[in-house]
Amino acid sequence: MQTAQFTWLRRVILTITILTGMVLSIKAVTEPDLWWQLRTGEWMLENKKVTTHDVFSYTYENVPWVNVKWGYEILQAVVAKYLGGAAMLPLLQVVITVFLLLLLLRTTGIFGRQLTNDNYKPAIGTALVIMLGLVVMEFRMTGRPEAVSHLLSAAFALLFISYRFTATKWIFLLIPLQALWANLHEAFGLGVIISVIFAAGTWFEFLFLKNSKFYTFSHEAKPQILTLAVAFSIIAISINPNGFDLLFHPLEIFSQLNRNKFTVELFSFTKKEYWTYQAYLALGMLVLTFLVLRDILQAQEGKQQPGFIFNAINKIGTGYLLFIAAMLYLTSSALRNVPFLITAILPLLAVGIDQKINQKLTATGKIKAAYFTVLAVACFFYLSVINNWYYSRFNTSSYFGFEVNAAQTPHGAASFIKKHHIKGKSFTDFLSSSYLLWYLQPGYKTYIDLRDLDIFPEIFFRNNFMLYQAPGNVFPVADEDMQFDYVVLLNDDIFRNVHQYMLTDKNFDLVYADMLASVYLRKTAGHSRIIRQFGYNNGEKDVFNEILPVSASSTGKVVTKIFNPFYKPRNYAEYNTLRYKSAYYTYLGVDIPRL
Repeated sequence: MQTAQFTWLRRVILTITILTGMVLSIKAVTEPDLWWQLRTGEWMLENKKVTTHDVFSYTYENVPWVNVKWGYEILQAVVAKYLGGAAMLPLLQVVITVFLLLLLLRTTGIFGRQLTNDNYKPAIGTALVIMLGLVVMEFRMTGRPEAVSHLLSAAFALLFISYRFTATKWIFLLIPLQALWANLHEAFGLGVIISVIFAAGTWFEFLFLKNSKFYTFSHEAKPQILTLAVAFSIIAISINPNGFDLLFHPLEIFSQLNRNKFTVELFSFTKKEYWTYQAYLALGMLVLTFLVLRDILQAQEGKQQPGFIFNAINKIGTGYLLFIAAMLYLTSSALRNVPFLITAILPLLAVGIDQKINQKLTATGKIKAAYFTVLAVACFFYLSVINNWYYSRFNTSSYFGFEVNAAQTPHGAASFIKKHHIKGKSFTDFLSSSYLLWYLQPGYKTYIDLRDLDIFPEIFFRNNFMLYQAPGNVFPVADEDMQFDYVVLLNDDIFRNVHQYMLTDKNFDLVYADMLASVYLRKTAGHSRIIRQFGYNNGEKDVFNEILPVSASSTGKVVTKIFNPFYKPRNYAEYNTLRYKSAYYTYLGVDIPRL
């Protein structure tokens, strides 16, 4: 099919697709992990050194802390300090998403030329597959350091397949990239696994398939050179603040992942919570990838051609097939790993869909209609994100714009504590503590936080979950030991029992609440004025407050309006109604105070 006259339109469609990936990355800050990471980055900038021991909790202060993602945390702090505040943290995700999509397009082009013809260029099928992939991956496009691992796993795969087909000297980029990975995210061990997989695949082909007349690898692609690059990349991991000790740290991380089953994102495919629409779509994309590749490879079989399996190895590579298998295993182990599978299969699926569409359009001649239809789909997807229609259907906890999501961030509770100069030890749940750590700096220290098993032992987490379930038995013991000055809890189902217990605890009174979080203050002489003014006192006062927005930065507004000129910061009036107040007191199991 001759589509040269549609080159400009193909480029426009792919550009809009990349822009859609960018706006999907520009979302209000919701992820609680970002706050302790930002605080850590700020601390390192202030103190001009990398954290090696815990400086943020009072329960495990000074315990050793191997902080692998220190480099990313400094980048977060730099963005917040110089580019418009915490609301601009998603900017890192925007940059990563753009580079990830460009890498995937590059990989798609390489496979397209191997599987179809030398003139192949990613077209409208690729755009459709990328859009689908973005829908699946969007829930992890939150600006967390894990985005670096998504990007670098795709970069490693591109380097290896480029070397297989062209023997490019760029393979030695593995060395600085692996060193970089070891200073940005704890999944750097995945780079070693990917490297070993591709090296093993290369040696297998070199030893057993090189004499086949059908084999198409570059004979200049020496496995010895590849192995050398891999070896030096593994050694490069030692270029970090922890030196050679980090070479063995992936074993500790793997152990933590096996023990840390306290959050849904770490549940494996054996748990029903794993099976979200993202998991089903990822599985569907994997099956579709197999089907379209089967059709392409079977069409190339003939009397003078090898069989299906050899064709798959020949055209795709043993290393890449093993890479897909490894990413499938990784994805099955935890829902949060879905993007790794998507980045592995997307280039092959894109080639297959391009080929299917090409065949269909060749038969029907409706090329122009097809291109403009996909253009309309791409434009609709983009517009649905910037006007939040997409989020209202697929991810209601997020919305478009460089701002902080006050409906998902305990800003009201933190502001109340800061305004009234409440000091001392706080008991907090593991989710709300991160924002308090950042907002109430420098004096605030956490009881528990989202650094998880990097700092807090498994038994400490288990005891806290026991407290959430049976506070009447556990909280008095913890309070006697710690002597908490105040308590901050999210109004989440998992903490309902604690809330209802706190209302009966004669040592504390509820002094603040909004739809997201509540603050309980110990009854002391120093707190008497605050309790007289704000205390719930068994229903004598209404403590429920309106959501307090986080001030949006001017930079965030300007940059957001580049992508949507009609953008306005979120209005939280919908949450400040009698319906939400009634829901809160119902959650507590009490009547609304009648004043």
